[in-house]
Amino acid sequence: MNLIAVGRLQKTFGAHGELLLTLYGDNPKLSKKTPVFVSVEGLNVPFYLKSIAEKNGKFVVVFDDMEREALAQELVGKEIFVAQTAKDKTAVTQPAESEALMGYTFEDAAFGAVGKLTRRLDYPGNPVLQLTTEQGREILIPDNPRFITSVDKKREIVSVALPEGLIDLFL
Repeated sequence: MNLIAVGRLQKTFGAHGELLLTLYGDNPKLSKKTPVFVSVEGLNVPFYLKSIAEKNGKFVVVFDDMEREALAQELVGKEIFVAQTAKDKTAVTQPAESEALMGYTFEDAAFGAVGKLTRRLDYPGNPVLQLTTEQGREILIPDNPRFITSVDKKREIVSVALPEGLIDLFL
């Protein structure tokens, strides 16, 4: 089963196992009926949602059997994955499409110029693009066309709208 990263558990949010979840890109349909997965010690562990509520563009979630703050704290900072559906598989940029953008400058709507595309890393279920800044720093962004807002082939610029805070992780 292929898994795709859909968000990150930011912090605990209460004393009853609540966690603040920030989702990447378009909000995937999270359901109480299908599990989400968290990588724990190298294993993809399934968790079922007991509750989920939107709060200021983020989500407060509680997992079944994790209704204590101490248990929830162990999941803080971890990414959430869902099983990849046929629809998701077609949404991921094909390697040939990414290769065509090699050397292009990526500009984020909020951040500005991020860097030039230097490489595509094909991690199973989560391919990423490696950008290199003018200072030589490497930034990884999901290889997903949902983040691309436009491509200017003449000026070799890719305009993107990346999740808030993603670039800050690398700087």
